Order: sequence, then structure tokens, then C-alpha cells
Amino acid sequence: MFYTDRLMIRSFDPDTDLNLMTQWLNDVEIMSAISLHPPVACSKADAKKFMEKIVQKESKLPFFLVCEKPTPGTDPASLGKHEDLFSKDGTARYPFFGILNMGSPDEMHFATRVVRWGIAFDRDHQDRGYGSELLQWAAEYCFKTLGAHKVELDVSAANVRALHVYEKVGFKKEGLRKKRFWINGHWEDMVEMGFLEEDWFATHQ
Repeated sequence: MFYTDRLMIRSFDPDTDLNLMTQWLNDVEIMSAISLHPPVACSKADAKKFMEKIVQKESKLPFFLVCEKPTPGTDPASLGKHEDLFSKDGTARYPFFGILNMGSPDEMHFATRVVRWGIAFDRDHQDRGYGSELLQWAAEYCFKTLGAHKVELDVSAANVRALHVYEKVGFKKEGLRKKRFWINGHWEDMVEMGFLEEDWFATHQ
């Protein structure tokens, strides 16, 4: 488990998180934000395969779920020896409302030291500053813990809010792919963004 002021960042449990992940994979708005592929209906079996694929991915870079930070007495450190870390009374002990997927380009080996991010929050947790808070933590984790050289991500040119958040954290625009993906009946451009380790360390000594 990792923590920021308001967030807990954890791994996922394929059993406990399956139902909510199935809902996410059937949410057109969320899937349009994190995938270049057109949204499709997703069964629970499909969601299970999706989660199993993440566990087995070659790069071994983490896929995190984002939750509200537990209050003292309900946090993992307060659990008894035989209490389930992920489940309570058959449901998620710490329900997630966001995801942070870290992968390397084309799932190449991490020796390239380039990490690619995918980030999303559900509707109820947007516009609360969680994005900036998570990104600040994720940058520190990548550069100081994983030893990454660079972090990359792609974002729709129409997503002005996300572009502002990424630039605020330290990402820089590196390229533009014209009419890269089809969404809601029209083509949208995609902005390629990058964040180098030397730029992060220059302001975090």
C-alpha cells in the first residue's frame, strides 16, 4: 500500500475487485478515456481475463487501484492477523475509484527505463484535485523507486483539463498525431507527452 494526503494506492484482488472492474470495462466514458479501441460490451468472464492478463504481463510494471485513504483504525496496519486485506463481508474493504496502469512501450522489457501511464477516475471523483495528487506521487515512485528514465502518456487534444493537469505536474508536449482515434462520431488528435527524470529531479532535490 502507498499513501498520499488523501489517497491509498493499492494492488488489485482478482476476486474482490472483479464486479467493480466489470462495471468500469462497460462504462463508455471511462473506456473512451483510457483506450484507443472502440468501447464494447464486456462480460464478467472478459473482465476476469483482463485482470489475469495484467497479472501475467511480461514487463511486471504495476497496475494500481486508487482508493480513499482509510481513517486511523480502519487502515491495513490496524487489521488483525487473520483478516482479509482486500475483502470485508464479501465486498471490497477499500473500494477503488481510480486506476493507474504503468506499462512500458509495446510491453518491452523495463531495461528501456521508459514507463507509459494510463490513468482514469470515475465521475464522482473527478474535479477534486485527485489527479494532480496521484500524478505527483506516481512521478516520484517511477523516478525514485523504479529508476525510470522517462514517463510517457497520450491524451486527446480535446481534453483540455487533462492536458493542464499533466503540464502542471511536469509533462511536456512532444508530438501531435492528427486524427489518431475515432470517438463519438468524429476524429480527434492525440497529444504525445513526456516527463524526463532530469526534469523531475531538478525540482525535487
